[in-house]
Amino acid sequence: MVILNDLLKLGYDVEWRVINASDYGMPQQRRRTFILAYRRPTKSTFYRNGPGVFGPKIRTRGPMSKWLTGKEVLGTNPEWSKGPFAEAFPIEGELGETKIELPDLLKYPWSGVTGPFANAGYAWQDNQKVARRWLWAFKAEPNYDGKRLTLADIIVDEHDSDYEITDKDKLRMYSYIKGVQKEWRIRKVDRKVAERIDAGEDNLWILYQRCTKGYDTQLWAKSRENPAYKEGRNLGIIYDYTAGAMAYPDPLNKPSRTVVTAEIGKSVSRMRHVIEYEEGKFRGLMPLELERLNMFPDNWTEYEGTSPSRRGFLMGNALVIGIVKKLAGPLAKLIRDRSEQ
Repeated sequence: MVILNDLLKLGYDVEWRVINASDYGMPQQRRRTFILAYRRPTKSTFYRNGPGVFGPKIRTRGPMSKWLTGKEVLGTNPEWSKGPFAEAFPIEGELGETKIELPDLLKYPWSGVTGPFANAGYAWQDNQKVARRWLWAFKAEPNYDGKRLTLADIIVDEHDSDYEITDKDKLRMYSYIKGVQKEWRIRKVDRKVAERIDAGEDNLWILYQRCTKGYDTQLWAKSRENPAYKEGRNLGIIYDYTAGAMAYPDPLNKPSRTVVTAEIGKSVSRMRHVIEYEEGKFRGLMPLELERLNMFPDNWTEYEGTSPSRRGFLMGNALVIGIVKKLAGPLAKLIRDRSEQ
């Protein structure tokens, strides 16, 4: 919302598309919003394509449909262009019958309200005396039938033994934390209250810490039978926490889950990948493999003094650059074609 508002204020048209890399055959499920901004045409160039005019020249339904979806509608003009997103990432979807006026983004009651942006669209400000902002937005569904990369395609045959998980208790904890969790929580600000509640051998806070560190479904279930738990609920210092099951170990025949910044480390983490590289043998992913999941060149982050955990952090903050590469060709063609007119 803020980015869209700022770009419109700065004199740009704005096109966006939400793209999940794995929907287009890439090896990681990473869903991100991508934005292209086109410098707004001046009044003299508004209704024609000319040098420096890179967006669609007419914003009625027909040309905008061609630009945003790549589809031709009844009465299509051969001069209408297909936009870079539509060229690089084919979709199914249709624009609404009419454009809508963009609400005041800074005054819109966003709380509890679904915005008008969908997962693909185009916004612009017209060049009338009293400027108004307009929007075409719609739901785009990926349309891809090419090769699909999986986690198995990027893992290496030979790995550093430092990434192996051999401790049976740690594997037990991973099995627990990746499964269905039915736990309860106490906020740190309520610790002193919890410490004053008798839980038998200990107080409620210690009971809570023991459950948290136990990684044991039965331990959590039994703790709910303790009168201290019930007292904590009555006082409002306890709230429930639940989590659904995740695939464990991570399946090799599918794209990976989204890489996170804490991907590499020794502690047990629900979000870290764990693969079974041989029957009954498990390990985490290495920096090289994380680079491949984001489609970077091998060892892109390997610099003197850069720790493996830092390399993992960098990849957790990165994009799947295969998306940017696929956009590069259509963007370059658009710039060349419009610059030569």
